[in-house]
Amino acid sequence: MRSGIIISCALCFAVVIALLPGMVNGRFFHIPRPGAKTYSHGFAVDTAPFAARVVKIHDGDTISIANGNRLIRIRFYGVDSPEYDQPFGTVSARNLGKAIKGRTLRFEPKYRDKYNRIVAVPYFADGTCLLDMIIENGDAWVFDDFCDDGALCKRLREAQHRARISQRGLWSDRGAVPPSVWRSLH
Repeated sequence: MRSGIIISCALCFAVVIALLPGMVNGRFFHIPRPGAKTYSHGFAVDTAPFAARVVKIHDGDTISIANGNRLIRIRFYGVDSPEYDQPFGTVSARNLGKAIKGRTLRFEPKYRDKYNRIVAVPYFADGTCLLDMIIENGDAWVFDDFCDDGALCKRLREAQHRARISQRGLWSDRGAVPPSVWRSLH
């Protein structure tokens, strides 16, 4: 009897020790496979592309996808849309919803941010990058502090320049300020 209790305790201890590396502040997190990329501004994430259906639009740069019976938040890489209470915030979110809600997109993960969201580049089934559309329509700024993918970020900056010149979306407001400035003022 006593040896059975000792064995049971030993097994419980082994299970707890095995789970601890995936637990942070009492919550379990994905432990990336060996070789997963890490970035100084985020946590490691498995960088294998995946496809998923968009089920919720949080704002112009954050969505939720379906993964079985769980929702997973995705933050778009390299762009920053207006805050919801900021001018063009609701317009940006509505435009995104019209373009992608209920659709299956392909995602190329970059890293996990401090809120444990997967930061990824989203693509339509035909291979078109959704970020190009968002920036070209004037629904977001290029987030220079977090856009360090050379060719992609250069392309996004060029699209932003065209949107600004054409005064599309948020660029129609001469007083438009990026969300980081908006948050510090409000």
